[in-house]
Amino acid sequence: MTLIALVLVAVAVGHRVGHWWTVGVPVLAGAAWALLLSATGHGLADTPIPFVAAAATLGVAVGVALGRRLERPAL
Repeated sequence: MTLIALVLVAVAVGHRVGHWWTVGVPVLAGAAWALLLSATGHGLADTPIPFVAAAATLGVAVGVALGRRLERPAL
């Protein structure tokens, strides 16, 4: 359920912001999260960081694409 909520929020953010640079934000957030965990001495073996970052990145990309598609006038 949490993953579905995460993807829906990512799609909404991508649609609302509408810029392609936002696709990199989940990857940067995942990298910062991984660095923070490794700096505090915790292991990264059991964390879902790559999966969450990939799901959020795809959600943002879909949101941006939908926003661009919906704002284009119909011919």
